[in-house]
Amino acid sequence: MITLFIVLTFTIFNNRLIARHIDQREHLYQSQFLNQKRDIELLHRLASLLAACNNTIEAQQVVTDVVPKILGNVSGAVAIMRASRNLLETKLSWGENRIGLDSYSPDDCWALRKGKYHFAKDELTNMQCAHMHGCEYQQTLCIPMIAHGEAIGMMSLVFETETVDDKLQNLCFTIAEHIGLAMANLELQEKLRQQALRDPLTGLYNRRYLEEILEQELIFASRSQSNLSVLMVDMDHFKRFNDNFGHDAGDYVLKQLASVLTQVCTDDDSVCRVGGEEIAIVLPKMDIDTSLLLAQKICTRVREMHPKFNGQVLGQLTVSIGIATYPDSADKSDSLIKEADIALYQAKNSGRDKALHISYTE
Repeated sequence: MITLFIVLTFTIFNNRLIARHIDQREHLYQSQFLNQKRDIELLHRLASLLAACNNTIEAQQVVTDVVPKILGNVSGAVAIMRASRNLLETKLSWGENRIGLDSYSPDDCWALRKGKYHFAKDELTNMQCAHMHGCEYQQTLCIPMIAHGEAIGMMSLVFETETVDDKLQNLCFTIAEHIGLAMANLELQEKLRQQALRDPLTGLYNRRYLEEILEQELIFASRSQSNLSVLMVDMDHFKRFNDNFGHDAGDYVLKQLASVLTQVCTDDDSVCRVGGEEIAIVLPKMDIDTSLLLAQKICTRVREMHPKFNGQVLGQLTVSIGIATYPDSADKSDSLIKEADIALYQAKNSGRDKALHISYTE
């Protein structure tokens, strides 16, 4: 009887241990399942948000918010390869500290040299990439980002521990794929946008961009009750110049003129080739007097050019400039351009090599 009691007691106790163990295992599996489900949902969210980004600023906001939720306390950076293929520049980053160099050569990364991912430390070696400056004593991982069959950049990560489990590695690889594809698409979009908005000869903005930016700046000027000026710049006697020296020399001079104009203007100004030798400049927050001084400075700088082409001196160049200012001259984009054109023609008719404002010539 006592033996039976002991057996029953042991059996009940053992069953309880087994049941408890099963409950623990089920809880563990459920926790793992929920974590995997959460990771999959976050990866899906990351991919969809990156695909919807219009620029790297939005992409930075996405990775800053989503990636740490997937990888935890892991700092990272994404560098994109320049078109020249000789330099990578950091475009995105996340984590407490900015890691590595902002720009570096492909030769500074072991992963790019090997053509596959690279851990700085393992059981056999300790080979830190040169671009991971300041991370010499930490475990780092560099993952080449491949898109459209070629390496477009590098994702670099810094871990708190030297050992990185397979699950975390695979998450890193998946994130690199999503970010790489998104950055490649953003680069392509920007290239297409630049091609659509840039003049191929001079590199200046084109008429389409002029129409867009002028409308935007007019809205801003109206809201802020500020001025806005438009300069119409035209090379004097350009047809005669082409006839004497040829179109190649004419193209060269237009490039030189574009260079002068971009040097004189600021980053806030928009220099646009309207057509032929005519160039429009949109000057936000610039009143009549200031725009006239800038136009006169342009006339002086062009007069001092004295360009040479294929060893031949092309002679002195001059430009005529017409100026219109919001709200003094007009309050709409097409009217501003029209008034600036009128001032330009009056500058040419009154001797060329000068700048006139429409209010001065009415």
